[in-house]
Amino acid sequence: MSVAQSRPLCDSQDSDRAYVEAFSLYKSGSFSVAVKVLLRSQRRETGVVPDIKTLLLLGRCLVGMRDFRRAIPLYASLTRILPRLKEPWWAMLYCLLAMKKGQEACVCLRRYLHHHKSSREAWRRLARLAVKLGRADTASEALNHCPPSKDPVDDLHDAGLCVDIGDIHASRGEPDRAIAFFSRATALDPTNKSAFRKMAELRRGQGRAREALLYARQLVDVDTADSASLLLAGSISVDLQEWDLSIFYLEKYMELVPDDLEVRLSKARAHHALGELFDARSEYAKALAQRPRCVEAAWALATIARARGESTRERAFLSRVLLINPEHLAGLDRLAHLMYESGRYAEAVGMFERVLLLKPGHLDTVLILGKATRRAGCLGGARVHLERVRARRPHDLTVLLELGQVEMALGERTSGVKTLEQVIQLAPGSDLALLAQYEIGSIKRPAVMT
Repeated sequence: MSVAQSRPLCDSQDSDRAYVEAFSLYKSGSFSVAVKVLLRSQRRETGVVPDIKTLLLLGRCLVGMRDFRRAIPLYASLTRILPRLKEPWWAMLYCLLAMKKGQEACVCLRRYLHHHKSSREAWRRLARLAVKLGRADTASEALNHCPPSKDPVDDLHDAGLCVDIGDIHASRGEPDRAIAFFSRATALDPTNKSAFRKMAELRRGQGRAREALLYARQLVDVDTADSASLLLAGSISVDLQEWDLSIFYLEKYMELVPDDLEVRLSKARAHHALGELFDARSEYAKALAQRPRCVEAAWALATIARARGESTRERAFLSRVLLINPEHLAGLDRLAHLMYESGRYAEAVGMFERVLLLKPGHLDTVLILGKATRRAGCLGGARVHLERVRARRPHDLTVLLELGQVEMALGERTSGVKTLEQVIQLAPGSDLALLAQYEIGSIKRPAVMT
């Protein structure tokens, strides 16, 4: 449906009547009937070019029918005849976008901007369209060409575009270019939380936590009651082991979200790291009440009890740990040592054997198992364990002393004395050497005994 510029414009009464009729039909929503009226009038007046208003009305009717394939070439012809007339350009852009022809829509906007360089709306539309197409450079160019505006609302819109362009760069693995656009967004709109959050998350992802914290704190300053912002600032503070700061932000967060178990645990860890055992214990206890099978909280409470010298509480929490997870290695090992230290050797033997099932061949555990087995009265079993350690540590003084004592108790004095003399030769004058001499019978009972 091309338009030949060399033909005269039609101003006949028939054309006017057809236009009036078609316009009335267009206004009433009868688009297809209006198109038929206009095309019938055009056929009657062959050789005469329709006037511009008729072509514009025909285009509107085709758009109303959603017949974009016929509307686009019509509008393209009009843009060539009157390139400074805005309606055909915007109508053609609408049709192209409706047909999801983003690339062609970009070309349309660029051609329009060739004739309307100062159109802020066109530059912004081009930038938005380029963002949708993932073309960050085109979007950036269009945004840079946008004429300045005195309307603060325009700055907010431009800030949003900067964030979108930054997102494209971030998705391409270009963090510094992304940060540049996010920063530009905050300059245009100092309350743009999205930009501050994205900068903080990007830098955190890069391992640049110190910079991330700066952005996170600015984010909190924008909205001190935003739980997501407080959580981000608190989490980055934890990354940096800025424990006081992390407690400050996590406390503020928990005022808004009191049931967040993971944050409660983070806050407890921060108190624990600072040596604030009372506050740490309080938070871990609340976490354990909130989730009775929380191994971390039970283990931490056992650790705090040990630091405070509360062996009964420590044993209770260790039992809780093992009730939740019978294969908790650190819990098993610590409870076994507690049993050993309190003289409950038979129970200690059973627990050390469970530890060895989880870490087979661990020599320190085999050694203390041998010591516990000896004290539980099973000399033969103790000897097996101690010989196993001696095969790997032939000069370990504790192993030699224990093994010598076992041999002496079994009545094997010759081998026992020989083993104990190795302790004396390897560390003469040491506490263990004195104990070895006592076992041999060459000195009186020393002050140091195991």
